[in-house]
Amino acid sequence: MRLTAPLAAALGLLAVLPVFGSEPAAKLTHNGAIGAVRVEASLVVGGEMLRGDPATPERLPISAEAVTAYRQATRAEPAAAARRWYESGTLTVRGEKRASLADPQETFVAELRDGALSVGSTTRSLTRNEIHLAELPADPLTLGGLLPTKAVQVSDEWTLGAEALGPLLGLDSVTLCDATAVLTDLTVSHARLRLAGVVHGASAGATTEISLSGVALVDRRAGLVTQCNLGLEERREIGPATPGLDTTAKVSVRCAVKDGGLADGAPAAEPLPDQGLTVSYLTRFEGPRGEWSCEAPRGWRMLSRTSATLSLGLVEDNRLAAELLLRTLPGRRPSLEQFSTEARSAIEAASGAVAGVYEGATPTGLISYAVHGHGEQSGEPAVWRHYLLAPAEPGPAVSAVATAPTPTRTDDGATPEQAVLDRLVIRPWSKIAATPTNNRRE
Repeated sequence: MRLTAPLAAALGLLAVLPVFGSEPAAKLTHNGAIGAVRVEASLVVGGEMLRGDPATPERLPISAEAVTAYRQATRAEPAAAARRWYESGTLTVRGEKRASLADPQETFVAELRDGALSVGSTTRSLTRNEIHLAELPADPLTLGGLLPTKAVQVSDEWTLGAEALGPLLGLDSVTLCDATAVLTDLTVSHARLRLAGVVHGASAGATTEISLSGVALVDRRAGLVTQCNLGLEERREIGPATPGLDTTAKVSVRCAVKDGGLADGAPAAEPLPDQGLTVSYLTRFEGPRGEWSCEAPRGWRMLSRTSATLSLGLVEDNRLAAELLLRTLPGRRPSLEQFSTEARSAIEAASGAVAGVYEGATPTGLISYAVHGHGEQSGEPAVWRHYLLAPAEPGPAVSAVATAPTPTRTDDGATPEQAVLDRLVIRPWSKIAATPTNNRRE
């Protein structure tokens, strides 16, 4: 599919890459363990965000820009992976800075496993906006999937399937691919590809359609896709935990082999994940005023935020599998009896029945009260689980209400929200006063 004229002009696809002659048919290879590479990547998005009723959505203008520069060292086996050190990285949305990655001493690890790209830090969990910044489309680890599996010559065309375009575009699943690559130029040292097509799939449970068009330059001697420019037009439906999108984007990636090694101050050699390096692929969420924080598996998304509450949703199998509403209780800390009475009233008001009352402690040292209930909601089985978590020392308490359409349990028998609440940390009053308000949105 062709780009619209304004987007094609903005990308400058005809001017970015050099013009060169042609060679006989050749195999284009990807070197997954090329060593030290410097990467510059950018994403510019404009269009509309859709919220509310999918039938009559509210359309809001959206503009975002992400720019990163980092050094990386790659590994091909047992899975494609890279250690990364960011020189700079900034995400802005409607002119507001949402995230930055710019500590050259912090080591990140990017991995491509089972058709999905994940980027995490070896020292901390990342916010959702930091994840957006670290996992841009056309990540260098995914570019090798654009290459043909057999020898080609100029004008040869090959199909780009779900295994290539799913990771390239950051999709959770792909239902239909109608995309191709064409070899337009070939020399002893370089090859140039033209890409075009349409991809249907899902992201965070929302169905989406992406039209793409672009070019890529291959350094044949290095076995590396050194340049990739893409134009993307996305039509994404409103999902269970994310807004819809009607956007146009341009993506630019530049990779350069560094003969001189890694960035100054970056470790020259570290083990990759399978050799003992600990990497966090959790998402960090913070209370409305920074009074508490928690870490959650990547499937949890922020649904909404107010001055006192944070609502999270767990997306599994393209549906909302659980919701968790966390609320700060700054003025009081009820007893177990008071809490269970209030929770029982809330469950019975929803025509449910109490299944159990529990008292314990979390791995982070918080006192934990829990009241579990079950019943029906809109004619379907439902469960409600109410929690109260508080530190031993003076500080705010946090109440949490988890709801799910069925009595959901994880493989180890735990409830889905337990993975979040077990990592909840509440700050003492003395530290909250010195903490700036954090109301950044996803």
